[in-house]
Amino acid sequence: MSSLAQARSHLALVTLLAALALPLFITQEKRTSPKSKRAALDVVQAFLGKNLEKAGEEELRPLMAAMRVLDPGRLTSSDAESWPSPAPLYVWAFGSEPGPVGCLVLERGQFTNIIPGTTDIRLTLFDHTGAWRAKVESTTGWRCYYRAARLESVPGIEDPVVVIDTADGLGPGYARQWYARIGSRFDLVRVENYDGATARNLYHTQNWRCGPPPPRQTARQWEMELTSRDRARVLRALVWLGGRHRPPSTPWETLTGDTESFRDADLARRARLRPAVATRLQELVAHGDLWERDAAGLALQPDDVPLFSSDQ
Repeated sequence: MSSLAQARSHLALVTLLAALALPLFITQEKRTSPKSKRAALDVVQAFLGKNLEKAGEEELRPLMAAMRVLDPGRLTSSDAESWPSPAPLYVWAFGSEPGPVGCLVLERGQFTNIIPGTTDIRLTLFDHTGAWRAKVESTTGWRCYYRAARLESVPGIEDPVVVIDTADGLGPGYARQWYARIGSRFDLVRVENYDGATARNLYHTQNWRCGPPPPRQTARQWEMELTSRDRARVLRALVWLGGRHRPPSTPWETLTGDTESFRDADLARRARLRPAVATRLQELVAHGDLWERDAAGLALQPDDVPLFSSDQ
């Protein structure tokens, strides 16, 4: 074949591929256009205030399709088109009036009756234009299972807080978990036992931990959170500082991926030892509100657990 013929053949192939790709491009443009986002947001808003616990596939399909338009990043293996996939339970109006109010969607994993196991939870916040503003994917913790959820107002925290009640199945005894919006995340700001007391979150083994992994921060950044005037950030820092970590003596994570990493265990130890952190914890024990007082007391008395005999 001559060079001219080869060039013509190559041009024809490129033209054909472009023609085949054009409908897909147009479809994608339509999917993310303002008109499409507006229509998708209208669908989500139509579910506001509904308890969808007993809703079936056909009822939920429009809502799930609308959320895929508003949040294309949710298209993961767990969000396959096949049923069942993570299913919406609630769509709440979310925000602080008189400003524009968005929609917060709580989704729960479908397989919740496997023992031992956990419940997968996803929270996604869309603003009044349909743009997503915060999201978290987490679990309720090993041998803890979703029972109910609601929004509550908490003094000192601007936006409503998501409260998730759990049932314990020979697990750590978590009864209630509180999630507050902090930036583009929803983070754990309190864990309670069945008697209503502050509980330690178990970071030393990853699957026992409830809530999402803590944000990647330095010891100095954790200190700044604890000493800030943002109550949600203070409570998030207290949950982490007062949680159960493993002593950072040996990097045992090389033996199993379920254990807390050497870096994270050492970070917790170094953050607790910072003079400003210790001082602030003592101040909160003496003068803080109930939540801060109890959580700071746990942080001042670490209950870290060695995972192996050589850690002792």
